[in-house]
Amino acid sequence: MRALIKILMLSFLVVSTNIGMERSTYLTGAKLSSVEDIKQVLFSGRSVRVVNFYSKCQGLNPVTGKERSGVDAVGGMIIETFEYFGEDVFPDKPPYLAASKAQMVYVGDRFYKDYVKMRFFENNRVEIISMFLDPETNEIIPLHDFKCEVNSGNSSDGGVHAYVGP
Repeated sequence: MRALIKILMLSFLVVSTNIGMERSTYLTGAKLSSVEDIKQVLFSGRSVRVVNFYSKCQGLNPVTGKERSGVDAVGGMIIETFEYFGEDVFPDKPPYLAASKAQMVYVGDRFYKDYVKMRFFENNRVEIISMFLDPETNEIIPLHDFKCEVNSGNSSDGGVHAYVGP
């Protein structure tokens, strides 16, 4: 009887391992080094954790459009909801993956709704737009626009670090 139970348990483990092989290609916490990696993880139903080191990005003044160096700030978000637009959706634009997140943050002496939207392009370029919304007046306060790259693992490389989420 014990031998039968052991065989059944081993059979279950082998079946479970084989079923999970595709998911284990990207283990939770693994670094993603390209937009293609990010797409594959999201398309498989998993989430992606993104940490943006804005000092390694090219900043753009959202009002004037003038370039400036990145700022000494770091932001992060978990991408669970996204949209991918292939080349046939907008024929005059390259394909991209879009994600955004809004949450309340405490800045100075009050709360603001922090809204961040990101567009990931196949050449590993990433556009990030960050703005605040005053919850009392609904005034939009543009903060920063950034042009970044996905970090491929080299320390001097792009400012967008991506990891496989749970």
